Amino acid sequence: MIKLPPEITFKKERLFYGWAYVFRHTQLGELGRIILQGRDDGRTHITCEVVGAPADPQTQIRAELFEPLGREISRQMWVPCTLARKYTLRGSGWASGCI
Repeated sequence: MIKLPPEITFKKERLFYGWAYVFRHTQLGELGRIILQGRDDGRTHITCEVVGAPADPQTQIRAELFEPLGREISRQMWVPCTLARKYTLRGSGWASGCI
């Protein structure tokens, strides 16, 4: 189990296509989210997103805080997780495979 720094909290939100764990920093606001989506084959797709536009300097700061957390949480959900860079609708981010 991962222990979050005291300045970072999260909440679980129901999406129409799965669940989101939304992470927030006391000073930076929303950092990002981890999305879990069920698939037709019974596996779960994990996506990690960082909030912000790629050109926004705050996005890089959020990524530096959230990316290690997202990677570790994803790894604990699925140990052989291979993370690949991609851009998402919410800004720059990365995504894992399916478990």
